[in-house]
Amino acid sequence: AGGHFTTAGGSPANRIAKWDGHSWSAIETGVDTGNVSAPAYVRALAVDSSDHLFVGGYFTSAGGITANEIAKWDGQSWSALGSGVSSGMVYSLILDQDKNLYVGGGFVQAGGVNAPGIAKYRNPALLQYTISTNGTHGSVAKDPDQATYNYQASVKLTATGSPGYSFDHWSGDASGSTNPLTVLVDRDMTITANFIQDVYTLTVASLHGTVQRDNPGPYHYGDVVQLTAHPEAGWKFDHWSGDVNSADNPVNVTMNANQSVTANYTEVWYIFLPLVVKNGP
Repeated sequence: AGGHFTTAGGSPANRIAKWDGHSWSAIETGVDTGNVSAPAYVRALAVDSSDHLFVGGYFTSAGGITANEIAKWDGQSWSALGSGVSSGMVYSLILDQDKNLYVGGGFVQAGGVNAPGIAKYRNPALLQYTISTNGTHGSVAKDPDQATYNYQASVKLTATGSPGYSFDHWSGDASGSTNPLTVLVDRDMTITANFIQDVYTLTVASLHGTVQRDNPGPYHYGDVVQLTAHPEAGWKFDHWSGDVNSADNPVNVTMNANQSVTANYTEVWYIFLPLVVKNGP
């Protein structure tokens, strides 16, 4: 039952109460306006085939949550129907066989759109929704990959960076840095995967000489660094080892990961022959 009362069967019940055949009970804290000079009241009730109760009237909260003139009780808790209606109260509620709710009253908007006096609240469980994904410098895979999804469908999103890029975080209708990410579809969603450019290191070891590089860094995917080995006196360059195996000097290193390169030298040996001077015949 709904109305303008504050008790039912002698027990507190704020504008709405339940009769179970034996006694009255309140439905949590009921509905309220938060304004004692303009108290709330319930004007319309409707129950769907799942025993969900829809309540309309003049109020701004239901069970302590914001609900503008219309709310739903699912047997456990109250919930708002979107942003509700504005600039007027609800007088009547009617449900069709598909659980779509028709609302009549003195309002001018419903759910933020113009709807003077009458509006339809579509049952979200009957709708199909889309997930649009995008990401510069990477891609997003959906599992399952479908054009549309049912209400509350579970979809796994996996972000993969292009070469030289790594996934950083989600934005839009998702947040955080969990990858893969599972989302529950409850509306049309647009989700962006954000990637950052990888930075690589080039470590060079050179005993018995120095190595000059033509690019001091930082290094990114595809950068080419030329290394030139300069041996110390008494040594000569022999070859490169590590992530580069070559005897060329200079040598080009293409950055596609962290790289470690060693310049190897061989010692130069000199043979001194004695000078023999022969005097006379």
